[in-house]
Amino acid sequence: MARGPLGDEAIAGRMGQRWTGGVMAWNRKISGQELARILTEHRQWLDSGGKKGDRAKLHGAHLSRAHLSDAALSFAVLRLADLSEANLSFASLYQVAF
Repeated sequence: MARGPLGDEAIAGRMGQRWTGGVMAWNRKISGQELARILTEHRQWLDSGGKKGDRAKLHGAHLSRAHLSDAALSFAVLRLADLSEANLSFASLYQVAF
């Protein structure tokens, strides 16, 4: 497998993705509707102990100015996510992968 700049290959592997060369699009935009769906799925995943829903994988997401107050984000993957000016007040952040 090719070796990526700045360790993209290793980071992609840890995130369950395959690095295909070039720079990965870490700053992907998430619509409000998509974010709501991801958070709902994540809440189901948390409440069911992983049997239902899906873990929130928001690595590299552009979440600047997102309203995430009171969000259940425990165990979510937020590596390299842009959280600048995001409202995380009272959000559950236990064991979040930053």
